[in-house]
Amino acid sequence: MSKILAFLFGLRIPSFSAADPRNGQALFKRAIEVFNAAGCPRMWLTTWPGTRAERFYRRAGWPVTGIKDGNLVFEKAGQTTT
Repeated sequence: MSKILAFLFGLRIPSFSAADPRNGQALFKRAIEVFNAAGCPRMWLTTWPGTRAERFYRRAGWPVTGIKDGNLVFEKAGQTTT
């Protein structure tokens, strides 16, 4: 079963988690679509170095923009519509 969990404070989503053992790529794509449709100007992902998540995010084209508390930080600008 696919699950998306997002914590929303005003127009900011400081925490987001998703899991689908069958098709993580489709769930990831859908989550990005939802955040773009909501007008999120920037999106961040974090994970420990050397994880499957790191490889997944890199393959999806997310650049590493820093390290925080030992986690790699991946960041992309959202696509807003005018």
